[in-house]
Amino acid sequence: MFAALPGNAAFENGRTNRLNNTNAGPPVGFAPPVSNVGVAVAQAFRHALKGHLNSAESSAKDCSQVKTKIQQRHRRTKAAVALGLTFAAGFVDIVGLLAIYKIFTAHVTGTTVRLGEQLVRGNWSAAAVAATVVLSFILGSIAGRVMIEVGSRGAIGRIASVTLSLEIALLICVAWWGNHALVRETVNTALAVTCSLLSMLAAAMGLQTATLTRVGPLTIHTTFVTGMINKLGELVSSWIFLNYDVGHKPAGAGRPQLRKERSTVAGQVIFILAIWFSYLGGAICGTWLGLRWQAKALYLPCTILLLAIVVDQVRPLALEEEKEQSLIEKPSA
Repeated sequence: MFAALPGNAAFENGRTNRLNNTNAGPPVGFAPPVSNVGVAVAQAFRHALKGHLNSAESSAKDCSQVKTKIQQRHRRTKAAVALGLTFAAGFVDIVGLLAIYKIFTAHVTGTTVRLGEQLVRGNWSAAAVAATVVLSFILGSIAGRVMIEVGSRGAIGRIASVTLSLEIALLICVAWWGNHALVRETVNTALAVTCSLLSMLAAAMGLQTATLTRVGPLTIHTTFVTGMINKLGELVSSWIFLNYDVGHKPAGAGRPQLRKERSTVAGQVIFILAIWFSYLGGAICGTWLGLRWQAKALYLPCTILLLAIVVDQVRPLALEEEKEQSLIEKPSA
């Protein structure tokens, strides 16, 4: 009955098309409207995030620069203390030779040679003196390293004050006792007194050797200069070849880095030379005062050591030594 009505076919076709369009979704190329508020919020978030990242990078850079400046200042302070300790060692070395016995107490290379000579000659008293100096230096060095290890394990940043205080105590004992002990003692006891005085000086130098061993990347010795002279030769050789490389490298082919390395090596050469001159200056000053005051001249290096202790209280000196000791205790896998 309804099939014969006019317009029914068109009506059904239109209804079918509408249903199909509804199921097919939006037409191709259709974009829903975007809220301007949403766009503004997204842009603001991106700008805030970018600013936060830039601020974090700037803060990290500033912290790195501050840390570098602090490290450089600490190295300069430690280098100055090292020069003072080297002067003191040269002073002690010559005063011990002039006032107590003709032997050096701050370095054991020559003393070991003297020990071998006296053993061959059968001079047992002189051999005993030389052996006492060598053994006392070794024991002082061991004691110093033990204290550095204690400082490392116990996080004691100012452990250098302890080792330097012991060194002062030993030097004061020699300065106070040395001028009169040898004169008052008889021939039979003179050897024992001499060995006692020299053992205190040698132990003091051993303690000092263990206390300060690094200034930045450089390994240093403040009581003997043979190793420092050898290091000087290595550094001068490196400086010569760096000069050659800078002159023969094409422009821009690593030249800035080579110039930086050359400047660093040149600074190290100057510092090693300063170590040598400090030892020489200590020997000259020690000779002049030792001839006049005898063992009492040792009060001067005690004053230098007191100044080093004051510096250690402000800026701990043995931090690098403690770190080195820590690495020895816990080697990397």
